[in-house]
Amino acid sequence: MKKIIILGLVLTFIAPQIVLAAWWNPFTWNIFNRKNQKTLMLENQVKELENGLNNLDKPQQDFSTTTNESSTKTEPSRPPVVTKITNKTPSNQIVNKNTSVVAPVQQSISTDDLFNAINIKINKLFDIRDGVKLLGEMKDINKSDINLVYSKQTEITGTISNGSQDRDNYKKVISQSSQSDHNRNINLLNTLISDLDKKIVQYTSDSANLKTNILRNIEADKISAVSAEIELSKDKLARLKTINLEIANLNAKRVKDIASISGVAGQTESQYNISLNTIERQYTNEYNRLMAEFQQIKYSN
Repeated sequence: MKKIIILGLVLTFIAPQIVLAAWWNPFTWNIFNRKNQKTLMLENQVKELENGLNNLDKPQQDFSTTTNESSTKTEPSRPPVVTKITNKTPSNQIVNKNTSVVAPVQQSISTDDLFNAINIKINKLFDIRDGVKLLGEMKDINKSDINLVYSKQTEITGTISNGSQDRDNYKKVISQSSQSDHNRNINLLNTLISDLDKKIVQYTSDSANLKTNILRNIEADKISAVSAEIELSKDKLARLKTINLEIANLNAKRVKDIASISGVAGQTESQYNISLNTIERQYTNEYNRLMAEFQQIKYSN
C-alpha cells in the first residue's frame, strides 16, 4: 500500500513536467512550420519586384541641367590600340607537308583591323601635336614663333577631332549595315586611313620646318642682341673719349689761367690768392661735372 502511495505522489509531480516540456510537445517542432521551397522563391521574387517599383517611383536626378555647356567641346583623347601577336608562319599561307609547296590563302579584310589602323594613325597625330607643343616651350623663343606654334597645334587638334568623329560615324554605319556592304565599308575605312596618312606626312614636315625656323630665329635674335651690345659699347667708348678730351683741355686751360695771373705787375699777394682761388673753384666745378658724366656713361647698361 505504501509503494502505491509513493508511486502516485511521484507521478503527480513528474507528469506535469513531462507534459509541459518543449522537447515533448510535438507542436513546437519545426516539421509543422516548414514552408515549401517553391513558395519561398516566389515570395522572394515578389519582394524584389516591389523594391524595383519603389525605386521607379523615386524622382531621378536630371543630369542634363548640370552639364556645363562648354563641355560639349571636349579635348580628344588617345584611342586604344590592339597589338596582335603574329605566328612565324604567315597566316595567309598553307604549307603542304607532302609537297612542301606554299599555297596562298585569300583572307577577307576585317573592319576591326582597319579601325585599329585608324587608331594608330590618330595616336601618331597626337605624338606630332605633342612635339609641336614642346617647340613652344623652347628657351629664348620669340612671341611671333609662339603664335605659330599655337596655330599649328590647334590645326592638328582639329584634324584629330575630325578623324575621331569620322571613325565613330563609320562605326555606327557599319554596325547597321549588312554583309553585302562589306566592300563599301572597307573602301570607306581605307579612304580615312589614306587621308590620315597624308596629314601625318604634312604635319611631320611642318613640325620639322617650324623647329628649323624657331632655331634660326633664336640664333638671329642672339646675334642681334650681341650686335646691339657691340654698337652700344662703341657709342659709350666714343662718348668716354670725348669726356677725356674735355678734361684734358680743362687741365690745359687751368695751367694757362694760373700762368696768366702770375706775371701781373703791381699785384699784391692777397690779390694773387683771390684770383687763384677763383680759377681753382671754376676748374673744380667743371671737372666734377665731367667726371660725373664719365661715371654715368661708363656704368650704364
